[in-house]
Amino acid sequence: MAFKPPPAILQRVMRFKSIQHKNGKLLLWNIPAILIPAYSFIFLQRLMENDVGRRKASSVLYALGKFQSIQTFKMVSERFGYAKTINDKRKLLEFNTGQSEVAGLGTGKWIRIDLKNKVFILRGRSTIAEEYRRFFGLQKLPVDYFIRGCLAAYAEAVSEAENLFCIETSCISMGKKHCEFVIKEKTSFDKNEVASQDIDTLPSDIRMLGSKIEPYLALANI
Repeated sequence: MAFKPPPAILQRVMRFKSIQHKNGKLLLWNIPAILIPAYSFIFLQRLMENDVGRRKASSVLYALGKFQSIQTFKMVSERFGYAKTINDKRKLLEFNTGQSEVAGLGTGKWIRIDLKNKVFILRGRSTIAEEYRRFFGLQKLPVDYFIRGCLAAYAEAVSEAENLFCIETSCISMGKKHCEFVIKEKTSFDKNEVASQDIDTLPSDIRMLGSKIEPYLALANI
């Protein structure tokens, strides 16, 4: 088997010893993190689906994914010397989405990065989808709400677009060989494509909830 190096972002994390444990806290770039088993996240998602319904659960997790990736993009891009005006947007997108592997969310490869038309497609294997199928069997609809939000945020950041939307066109939880995500302007999707994966628009900025992110960015020395 050929050697496969870890993603570039993980190499940087390891090189600079960016993961530490102090006073009972796990720190990533000096920001407190919580390590939980994948099955706990799956349990939470299923609880939400059963309690408030699939649409509301997907809306909340999609917003959570956007929030996390927006902050990660800021921290990673600035910490590792990427200027906002970097010319190689493809490289920037690929580098930042490597954080999914660092976080244990699975692997993925961009098979289309169309910055001009703002169309992006990623294909890979989602840990969430794999574990969801393990616990609850084959599903009729995709389950990667959180990852959809993450990818939408990354695509928006590199393309400087607003209101891009992500749907999952193939999901391992449905028995497919891989998960595939398409990100583009919502109005450019066929209505039938969006219907089963539509969400309620929720805040993806903590300031809209009465708080601020600056204290955390300060911890990361940004």
